[in-house]
Amino acid sequence: MRRFIVLWNRPGYGLAFEADVTATTPREARAAFRAMFPLDTVKAVKLPRGNGRFV
Repeated sequence: MRRFIVLWNRPGYGLAFEADVTATTPREARAAFRAMFPLDTVKAVKLPRGNGRFV
């Protein structure tokens, strides 16, 4: 399992957010996030760098 950063927003809001999701692949990370928050829109799934920020 790897840690992925999911970049997402909620339709109608002008803000973007990021969340940490643990999964095997980026596709699984996207599916896991969408299962937890079905109303939110996933914009991207990225691997974090060594310092915790996304690539």
